[in-house]
Amino acid sequence: MVAFDPSSPASPVEAGRDPVVEHLIDRFLVLEEVERYAPAPPDDKAIDARLGVIAQANGSATLVEERLHELGVSPAWLRQWATDSLRIRAYVDQRFGNVVQPTEEQLEAYFREHQSDFAGKDVNDAAVQSTARAAIVAERRRAVLTEWITGLRRRADVMRPEVR
Repeated sequence: MVAFDPSSPASPVEAGRDPVVEHLIDRFLVLEEVERYAPAPPDDKAIDARLGVIAQANGSATLVEERLHELGVSPAWLRQWATDSLRIRAYVDQRFGNVVQPTEEQLEAYFREHQSDFAGKDVNDAAVQSTARAAIVAERRRAVLTEWITGLRRRADVMRPEVR
């Protein structure tokens, strides 16, 4: 299932905007929304697993700790970041998990629009159809999430620091 990815911006980044700053704005706004509904916090096992993924993606836990030290932040800060990311995913899955499955007509249209992706494949095969359905649902969910974050931004008073 596709979820809001707390590691990348959900809303389109305008020309001239720093994507990192835009991501942090999105994340802050989403976390404010998560706080309003206060979902159960993730358990320590899930947090430790997420930290393990982060360590693996960065070479090792030792390298992550060295990098955190260079940035002037603590392992506790990273643990909170991972916890918040899991809370965001849980909230988004709960709130936006029920994306309507595509109809047969929509599936056929998808195959026509993405012919090159399915060249040489039997579009009547259950696995191929399952892949296409999952792609359609993921695309719809991304659109809903982008619209939601755009709405959060519209309702917020976002002030960006001047870049010098």
